[in-house]
Amino acid sequence: MISSIQQHRNRNLDLLRILSMFMIVLLHSQTFGIFHYGLPSGIQLFTVYLFRNLAIVASNCYVLISGYFLIKKGFKRKKIAYFAFEVSFYSAFIYLMIVLFTPLTFSIQDFFHWIFVLF
Repeated sequence: MISSIQQHRNRNLDLLRILSMFMIVLLHSQTFGIFHYGLPSGIQLFTVYLFRNLAIVASNCYVLISGYFLIKKGFKRKKIAYFAFEVSFYSAFIYLMIVLFTPLTFSIQDFFHWIFVLF
């Protein structure tokens, strides 16, 4: 019975990991989006700094949870390639969403910068 319990993942930790991923995306969008194009003022600045301070903890939390789940798994090169593809895909998607919903204009140079963010 104990072995069947150990094989199941803890859904609460998975949910916390998903929330941490979302907060990391918010942190990066603030760092490379809002602060890159100018600093807001007033209540907008307060909310930006509030979300930024809450999201800084998310990266540490994500690393700890990922390490907890991956401690017994071995090293595989295929996983690194998949991770690089996943990061590039989501970076391109986020850039296209920013171009669609903000006044930022599309630039092929910026697009490749966002896709090859790991390199």
